[in-house]
Amino acid sequence: MSPFDRHSWLALKVIVGSWAIVALCLMSPLISPRWAMLTRPFLNYVVVSFAVFYLAFFVGQGMRGTRRVSVSAAGMRKTMFALFAIGIASRAVDRFYLRPVGNIFSVESVRAAREAGSNAFSAIGAITPAFAIVIYCVVRERLSSRQRLAALVCIAVVLLDVYFNGSRGAILVIGALLVGHRLTMRRILALIVLAIPLSGLLYLARFTSLTGGTAALSQVMYTNSTLGYAIYVPISSDHAGILTSSLGRILGFPVVQLNQYLAHSLFEFSSFYSNIPGSSWAPGSLVPQFPGLPTQSDFYYPPNVYYTMIGTLAISFGKMATFAAAVVGGFLGFVYRRSIALGSSARALVLVALAGAPVVNTLGGYDLVFYLVAIAVVSRYQLVDVPDDDVVRQPVPQAAG
Repeated sequence: MSPFDRHSWLALKVIVGSWAIVALCLMSPLISPRWAMLTRPFLNYVVVSFAVFYLAFFVGQGMRGTRRVSVSAAGMRKTMFALFAIGIASRAVDRFYLRPVGNIFSVESVRAAREAGSNAFSAIGAITPAFAIVIYCVVRERLSSRQRLAALVCIAVVLLDVYFNGSRGAILVIGALLVGHRLTMRRILALIVLAIPLSGLLYLARFTSLTGGTAALSQVMYTNSTLGYAIYVPISSDHAGILTSSLGRILGFPVVQLNQYLAHSLFEFSSFYSNIPGSSWAPGSLVPQFPGLPTQSDFYYPPNVYYTMIGTLAISFGKMATFAAAVVGGFLGFVYRRSIALGSSARALVLVALAGAPVVNTLGGYDLVFYLVAIAVVSRYQLVDVPDDDVVRQPVPQAAG
């Protein structure tokens, strides 16, 4: 298979489209970016590093994988449910015993428990559901109605835990896997229109939980539009008034907040660019889900926010970030090529990771690394129906003679 076919053209469109969206957000009249932070040396570094990242992505598509192994659909279903059981049990142990949450309905309580650090159960609780959900996307057409309902209940439990953990991005990741095979351009645009107000309302709900509900809603909106990562792209003085009206609270704030979220990452990265060490080994900053990996703390950078894919690599590997970009890009390209064997849902998830690179850490952010690894592993297996399959039965070809 040619490394540059219609799938590669689709990936190229996603790359161009993602940067076009970032550019439109930067030029939006709703914000006042701090343009002076984007110096020429910084922009040169970003352009070169991303060029290497994308080139490696397309080269990675040409990497040959191992021969696919046949496995029964029934065996894959059993593996899926076993992984769901292990994952949900591990999340329960983590939430209620190792990092107990005082009030599971309070984002503040969940965040306080999360800041205690990761552990083996939290890692298992993130890895196994990722594999199980990827397997579900492969075998769902071979599930009985009862099996499909049971799997969806398991996924709902995971989504509920993710929601209370405050990660909108992780919900997007799981959603891309579940409905990616049904998405058309028209449906994607409709979902974006629907997701903007829902995302803003979820953000307000999280912030209200963190403040105990004591802050006035209009003040909460204005604060979130001028502080935190918004200090790099604050709401423009000409449009700050939209946050004071009732209609503006519902429609205006989600648009402003999304605009700032998509536009701020380059400025976050530039804020510590001059302090990047010559050499560094801190993979824990790239994939914080793995306990015990070293993290970077030798220079200041704002915690718990994202700084583009290249910015995160700079934090983790210093001046070697450009080389690391080649490795990560090649890995994404390899997974993208493997995802084609699993269908459009898996492919959609890799494209989400590719599209998010100008804004966030699309490897370690939102537990994406686990889903990408799951796609790479599960794609090695090819489903076959065998006589003891309890859902689909097909005749087994007889050997000649």
